[in-house]
Amino acid sequence: MDTHSYLQILALLVISLGYIFSAAEAQDQTAGFGYVIRSSTNDSSSLTADLALIKSSSVFGPDIQNLSLFASYETKGRLRVRIVK
Repeated sequence: MDTHSYLQILALLVISLGYIFSAAEAQDQTAGFGYVIRSSTNDSSSLTADLALIKSSSVFGPDIQNLSLFASYETKGRLRVRIVK
């Protein structure tokens, strides 16, 4: 499997985790609905994606409306993932 495939799998994993955690409930409210990928770009060793909040939830305080995800291989065996405002 090439680097491009690993980065695509990573992006799907991040989005899937959003949906998994959105199933958690606290105080009879859904804890979160996750994010949708608005746009993405990638090359042989990195992936950049702009994420937008699907729906707000106040269970853990105010949600961040937009996030940026950066994933890149720093070395052959080390993947760095950054999610920032």
